[in-house]
Amino acid sequence: MKLFAIAAVLIAAFTSTGIKAQSLDVRANIPFAFRVGQVQMPAGEYVIHEPQPGVLQLREAGGRHAVMTTQIVGKLRTNLLDTGEVEFHRYGGTYFLAEVWRAASDTGIVLVKSPRETELARQFGFSQRARIALERK
Repeated sequence: MKLFAIAAVLIAAFTSTGIKAQSLDVRANIPFAFRVGQVQMPAGEYVIHEPQPGVLQLREAGGRHAVMTTQIVGKLRTNLLDTGEVEFHRYGGTYFLAEVWRAASDTGIVLVKSPRETELARQFGFSQRARIALERK
């Protein structure tokens, strides 16, 4: 009986995790080159997916470029967005993917700053922000 209870809890946990993981599967047309952590990505149309909690995957629609990162944390906001959006921090001419926000949700994903972004933030003192609306895949 105890084994059955443990199995039921594990099944419920995996099922609910699967539902949440499917909640982010969107497209964004990004008109400039940008960095995700240490990886440089070219301008283009991207599919943004959260295959499991704590993992963010970006894949160029054409399939040539892709990056996956686990350097993310969740974030809450008080105002809901009609459409989701991605936010970039810009230092000079260098853009860094910073946040991904789901449509009609108060939850988002924040990428941890890479050493390069931290260095540029220290050098420039502030970042300009660029936001791009997401489209459902």
